[in-house]
Formats: sequence, C-alpha cells, structure tokens
Amino acid sequence: MRVQLLPTLCIVAFARAENPACRLASTTLPRFKYETMYGWHSQLANFTPQSQSASLEMIVDYHNATGRPGILELEGVFFQDIKVAHPNLRGLMLKPTAVQDWQELLPTLRPLVQKQIVVGFMLGDELVWNNISWDILNSTAATVKSSCPEPFLYYNEGGAPLWGNYNVNHMHTEYPSIPPAVDFVSTDDYDSINTGGYNSSQIKRLSNAIYQYPRFLYPKMLPHQKVFVIPPTFNVSFPDCHGVGECKTIEDGVPMECPPLQTNAALDDCILNQTMGFLRWIESDNMIAGINAFHLGTYSADDPGLVDLPKSLDCYATLATQLLGH
Repeated sequence: MRVQLLPTLCIVAFARAENPACRLASTTLPRFKYETMYGWHSQLANFTPQSQSASLEMIVDYHNATGRPGILELEGVFFQDIKVAHPNLRGLMLKPTAVQDWQELLPTLRPLVQKQIVVGFMLGDELVWNNISWDILNSTAATVKSSCPEPFLYYNEGGAPLWGNYNVNHMHTEYPSIPPAVDFVSTDDYDSINTGGYNSSQIKRLSNAIYQYPRFLYPKMLPHQKVFVIPPTFNVSFPDCHGVGECKTIEDGVPMECPPLQTNAALDDCILNQTMGFLRWIESDNMIAGINAFHLGTYSADDPGLVDLPKSLDCYATLATQLLGH
C-alpha cells in the first residue's frame, strides 16, 4: 500500500447521503482507543478523522484547518531504496543516516506530540516483505518507542513473511513475532495466498483477509497489540472488482492489469459490497481496533478512486461522521 498526497492542502466542505448500513455497531466503538485511522486525499480532506503523511507540514496544516490530529509516516526517515547499494535487489534497506535523521527530527516533533497534533507513527509499509530483516524492524520500532513513547506505533506488513517466511526477493525471512514496541499492525496482502473456494467470488479478498488474520497474524502478536484492517477504496488495490476476462500478469501472486468493469457505477457497486463485508467483519472480531482506509484518491487517470464512486463515498462519509462523534 502506498499513500500519494498532493503538495498543497485544500479543505473542501461537502455533504453526502447517509447510509445507515455503513455505521458500526455501538458495541464495536469502545475497541477504538484512538479514532479510526484514515488516510486522506486533498479533495476529501475534512472527510477523515485523522490525517496520515510523511510531511509534518501537511499534518500541521490539516490540524490547523480541521482541529484533528495526524499520523506521521517514518519509512523515509529510517529506510531507503535498496537499489542504491544493490541494483539487482528489490525493496528497502536501513539508511546509513537513520539514527542521525531521527535524532534531528525529534526537537521539531516532540512539541507536536505534546500538543497532540501528532498522535501516532506509521513505521512503514510491508517492511519485512520489502527486504528489511526482522531484527532491524524490531530495533527500529524500539528506537522510536523509547525516544518518543506517547504516540501509538503502527505498521503494515506484507503477507508472505507471515505465512511463507520469504520476502520480495524470494529470500528466506524469519518472523518470530510482531515487535514488542508496535501497538497496532495490519496486513493488506489479500491475494498471494488462496483460500480454496473463493476464487470466483467478488469478495475473495475479504474471505482471504478473514482467513489470514487469525491464522498468520494473531499468533505472532503480544497481548497488548491490536490490528487495523485496510478495506477497499480504489480499483487497482482490489482487482476483485474487474471485468470479464483474465488479468494480464501475476506479480508475487497478485493479479495485475485486470480488465476494468464497463462503468464506474458497476465498480461502485462492487467496492460498496466489499466495504459492507469488511464493516461486518470488523464488528465480529474483537482484535480489530481501527481502520486504515487510506487509499482514498485517484492514483491515475485510468484508475477510478473513491472520489469517483458516490455510493462507496457515501458509505465512508457515514462511517467517518460516526467516528468523529465517538
């Protein structure tokens, strides 16, 4: 998963048609110790209870415009493209200046934490999958938590290190547990392991997520840790919602370049159907403490995003209104 943010923040007021089926049961909300974590898109800025960005300036701008806090992405502080040192490999490596960069950031960061403008850290995306060893992941998480303990620490992992012990370069990995310094974890790899019987279903990814979390994620967690889930909000990340025909390629077990549905209305119905399934799963699983639905925007002209899907947008807006009142 990857966030793309525009360089300027534009707060847009809007009203959506409420969809009562998109509210969570009242018994679910006490699990959410923090407001559910959304990413955000400039066209939907006041849609989201919290912002998520690698830029402190954007988080502060968002807070000034809405009064709401943000989550700072730290992947770029600690990690860099591995091709800098190893051109034939894929993924990430620890930056040589990681500790120095973190120490230089702290004097600016701590006042924002004290004012609760920054309430959480997103350590990175699919780090062990992207070639970071578990030992480096563990030590990096401990560094962040020990020097700035108040914000929650969250990260998202790829599926293969959890259930297959290999990474993006198909090298063996060890993954004994979620690092103790981590508070919340998720995985959004819902494709690379097949759960037989779901291949013809438009909610295969929901079925796979429900299958994977308790079998491969929960056993690696410590008692204080909870999970976030990442529901579908745009087309490319959830190619269940594609048209008739075969996907052109399979990359690391994930279908890619799938034929699109004929209309955005059909895509909207499919994404809404999946979203409803995710919400009902969230209600049924006491380990789930938040939602990281940060794929909110349109990534390219040929990839419709939530801004183009009115029924699905109404659903998320209904949920956001409920969470903001929680």
